[in-house]
Amino acid sequence: MLDELKDILDIIGNDRDASLEKIILRGKDKIEGLAGVVLDFSAEGLPKFLLLNYCRYDYNNAPEYFEENFKSEILRMQLQAAVIANVAE
Repeated sequence: MLDELKDILDIIGNDRDASLEKIILRGKDKIEGLAGVVLDFSAEGLPKFLLLNYCRYDYNNAPEYFEENFKSEILRMQLQAAVIANVAE
């Protein structure tokens, strides 16, 4: 995940790895909080897409704009999580 984020942010080198790892952890908490379930961020899909974009916003000191700009994708993720949880019951 770290290498993918560094590619998105065009970061070369390891100087910022520790702070990027913290951003990733915050992002996972944020996205799982929005979904209401534990998510798999290792697979390609909407959760990973949202995580990487949240990290991009956080890195650029604009996390407050993330939910507004991705509200349709967040809603789709929430619906997918609810359907999966309902099928599992």
